[in-house]
Amino acid sequence: MGLGRVFDRPASWLLNLGEGVRFSSDPSLLGARMLFMVVTLTSIIVIVSLLTRPTDPQTLREFVMRARPFRWCWLRVIRTMEHPYIEFEDFPRTILSWGIGVVSVGTLLFGIGELLLGSARVGLCGIVVFAAGITWTVRRMRADFDRQNALSEIDPVINPESE
Repeated sequence: MGLGRVFDRPASWLLNLGEGVRFSSDPSLLGARMLFMVVTLTSIIVIVSLLTRPTDPQTLREFVMRARPFRWCWLRVIRTMEHPYIEFEDFPRTILSWGIGVVSVGTLLFGIGELLLGSARVGLCGIVVFAAGITWTVRRMRADFDRQNALSEIDPVINPESE
């Protein structure tokens, strides 16, 4: 916390902290410290991004063809591409995948905790929900890979190694 003490005086003035309250170590100011870190780091990221040279457009096009990000995030790059752009997964499906993952991992953690410290029945239910979520995720991923492979057989731009 030695470096954090540099911010004690400015933070005390800005937040109107009482005498003897240290911004760097007071437990009740944890949220304020976290907010300070987020604002500071975001500001640094934006400033550095604006001060550095833009990435080469060809590098961006190659990235888009490999990563297949959401169309609406990369429209400026996609419009400059010679080949049609095909997304592998749309935004609602990605959000659903994320939700399945969050629920699966959460129920695994709570299920193990309940098995160890609480009700075995609740713990086993958590493990079952986790297993169902993982099964669903694996099936969805296999379908996505099959779709991607089918598209790569049709369009060599999707799979440049097949040329």
